[in-house]
Amino acid sequence: MEIQCSECKGMGCEACEYGSWSVSECPQAMVRDLVAPLKAMELFLQGIPPITGGLLDQSAEFVDFVNSMQHEDALVLNDD
Repeated sequence: MEIQCSECKGMGCEACEYGSWSVSECPQAMVRDLVAPLKAMELFLQGIPPITGGLLDQSAEFVDFVNSMQHEDALVLNDD
């Protein structure tokens, strides 16, 4: 299955090279490791940080993840 790249709209870019992503395994297996961070992100966006101390105590990776997912969500929502 081929999925069009959301960054270049199928034109080809550094992220995808050919304008699409090839999915050759179960999509659920591909995102299994994202379930916990996605749940934590939902709570984080509601003002409930995943650990005591708030945003400044979050790992840089988690903050980057939240920012990336918000960007992807905005791209999907604006794709209409």
